Amino acid sequence: MGDRDAHLGHMGVPNVVIQNQGELPPQGMPMQEGLPQVGEERTLRDYTMPRVEMNQSSIRQPTIAANSFEIKPSIIQMIGITCMFNGLVNDDPNLHLQKFNEICDTFKYNDIPDDFVKLKLFPFSLANDARIWLNSQAPNSIITFDQLAQAFLNRYFPPGKAARLRNEILSFQQFENESIYEA
Repeated sequence: MGDRDAHLGHMGVPNVVIQNQGELPPQGMPMQEGLPQVGEERTLRDYTMPRVEMNQSSIRQPTIAANSFEIKPSIIQMIGITCMFNGLVNDDPNLHLQKFNEICDTFKYNDIPDDFVKLKLFPFSLANDARIWLNSQAPNSIITFDQLAQAFLNRYFPPGKAARLRNEILSFQQFENESIYEA
């Protein structure tokens, strides 16, 4: 390996070495996670590699007293079949939450709060755009199911949509020779 090759990293990409020369962030700004400490060297590749901590869930799971806890696969399957929400324009987020709560209310676990079970199960009720939305929330930012449900409604049933539907109801008109069903 020649002198030129010594500077090439994985797949022939040049190793660009970044060294912190002791520069500190502006006053009042915290040190950024992932930056090298004073005197520490890192390659550009180190900054571009995915890290496990980047894959944290947006839902922070509450601690429970129970030593063992298992949600039966049949419950997860039932949620996936009966109340899957995709985030499409015609998907009804209120109906989704209603169905989800109905399913969750059919079973109880000793010493396990309902909130814990709902937080565990809710991601299984989402697909496509809705799942992407949940995964895009800040890590560990959702602590309770009420908080999750409110964020979900804010995203998929914003005030503008509610106002539009209210206006449609208020401006309802039935024409002559038109049944209510047809109107």
